[in-house]
Amino acid sequence: SNVLFFSLLIFFIIGILDDLFDLTATSRLIVQLIVSYFIWANDISISVIDISWLNLDPSYIILPKYISMIFTLLWIVGLTNAINWIDGLDGLAAGVCSIFLIGLLFIGLRFWDNQLIIMTSGLLGGTLGFLKNNFYPAKIYLGDSGSYLLGIMVAILSLISFKPNYPVLEFHLNILFFLVPILDMIIVIISRLKAGISPFLADRSHFHYRLLSLGISHRRTVIILYLLNIFTSSYVFKLMQN
Repeated sequence: SNVLFFSLLIFFIIGILDDLFDLTATSRLIVQLIVSYFIWANDISISVIDISWLNLDPSYIILPKYISMIFTLLWIVGLTNAINWIDGLDGLAAGVCSIFLIGLLFIGLRFWDNQLIIMTSGLLGGTLGFLKNNFYPAKIYLGDSGSYLLGIMVAILSLISFKPNYPVLEFHLNILFFLVPILDMIIVIISRLKAGISPFLADRSHFHYRLLSLGISHRRTVIILYLLNIFTSSYVFKLMQN
């Protein structure tokens, strides 16, 4: 849809402006929240959550409108920035997003969702082609423009993928699928707040920097994080087949 296209374009433009002029974290966040609101208003949202895995009755929860909006905005902005934050080593963000896209493509093929298959395979071709020259030692880089675009695409696709019984979203699977970047973001924010610094201030508390500080090589660190993300996405696919 036009809203989707313009949303992706605005996230990409924010990234370019940040790459060129180093925008403040607050200004980036405000624009991202506004754009995410329009995505939510156009029915790409977290509105009905599947809780059948808890063996309760009823098997789903219908969220009030404002709660649905808050959840959706947090998910889109949070996941986009989580992807942006892992873009600290050559090939890491592009490779991890490729893994996510392969997982989402399998989900699309399982439910034979043509829209999902076309979008994920097209984006996957782009990330794998990019990764060829982005893996360590990198010749090209994503920059904030690339990582924001990948982040928002993956966030939107995830809200489409985990709805085999539309509009019921299997949100627990969504969280599990992206567990590694989500955990990284939560741990980084907590460690920064504990240290009394801004959550948006760059430091070396990310998983990838911690692995490097243990003496693990750049290339091996990236591969370890690939494997962790392959494990979570494969496990989710297994749960969806049960």
